[in-house]
Amino acid sequence: MHGNRAISVAPDIAVEVISESELTVETERRLRDYLEADAEVWQIFALLATVTIWRGNQCVRIEGDEVVSSARRPGFSVPISDFFASLKYRTE
Repeated sequence: MHGNRAISVAPDIAVEVISESELTVETERRLRDYLEADAEVWQIFALLATVTIWRGNQCVRIEGDEVVSSARRPGFSVPISDFFASLKYRTE
């Protein structure tokens, strides 16, 4: 990661909740840093009720009742809708 700005060792999976007030440049910087450190990145967009999953330079956006899982955490899976079940400002 660029100059060890945040952590010295990247996690297997980085999960970030992206709020509407996030600066794109900061979000992109963190994403790049994690991907360069070989982390899988889950970006949770609360306002859109979607999750974008980055694995290397490939990404997929999922929503609704689709299930997210990772080979890096065998046996773990969760419906995307569970992430947003308690949000008051959910858009549908």
